[in-house]
Amino acid sequence: MSEKKPWRVSSPADNYEEDFATEAESLADAEKVLDLFREEARDEGEWDEDVEFVQVYRLCHTAQVIKREKDDDGYEHIDYGMMPVAEA
Repeated sequence: MSEKKPWRVSSPADNYEEDFATEAESLADAEKVLDLFREEARDEGEWDEDVEFVQVYRLCHTAQVIKREKDDDGYEHIDYGMMPVAEA
């Protein structure tokens, strides 16, 4: 199983994407992202439409290395597969 963090926050603002170990951490971060949109809305007089694309979601599987070998010439060969993300 992967050691990747299973919770992700994403926002179209600056192509933001960050992973977290817990749902609570990810929700707290998403609130910070919303605060940035809120501040911009106060300055601009209207909300950016992208605010509706701020997301918190749980990763179930990600592409991860499943095989790593070196050939006789020293070249490394890697293969990937979809593997579950570890529970936090």
